[in-house]
Amino acid sequence: MFKKILKYSVITIVSVIIVLAFTNPTLKQFKEYIGDRHSWKYYEITMKRTQNWLIYSTYEISYSTNDKYYEEEVSSKTQELNNLRGSYTGFFLNFYKK
Repeated sequence: MFKKILKYSVITIVSVIIVLAFTNPTLKQFKEYIGDRHSWKYYEITMKRTQNWLIYSTYEISYSTNDKYYEEEVSSKTQELNNLRGSYTGFFLNFYKK
């Protein structure tokens, strides 16, 4: 009886790990989650995966202003980017801000 319970427990744990591994989001999915970058042409946006584990990943977004544009043109999206800037954890095809 104990061997049967152990066998089913191991199968369940391995199955859950496999499902989580297949649902670990990619950098492309993170960029889609962040949204349209065409309206941010006055910024240098940096999105990168900082850690990639089997069942989750950690992403980071930062930005800087292009010096060739005037500050008035840049200020409209700055608040939105300040809210997006930081670290995110991707788990089960979802993203959570740290």
